Amino acid sequence: MKNKFYTLDNILKENADYNIIYGERSNGKTTAVLSYALRDYINIGYKNQLAIIRRWEEDFKGKNGQQMFENIVALNWVSEWTKG
Repeated sequence: MKNKFYTLDNILKENADYNIIYGERSNGKTTAVLSYALRDYINIGYKNQLAIIRRWEEDFKGKNGQQMFENIVALNWVSEWTKG
């Protein structure tokens, strides 16, 4: 079975100044947004901005902050995008 990932394709087609994404928990929204922002940074540098809003401050601190990027690293996307 092929893995399915949440994608930003439809929302990016709108070419809006701001995009707000909400939905069920653990469906890949954060991974999709962080991977888009990181890939954008690698390709064009610090030109665009990203804001992620969370309900709790603890979501960004320590281990929780690290866990936000774990999927991107585990999928080897960072290594692929940066050519190692």
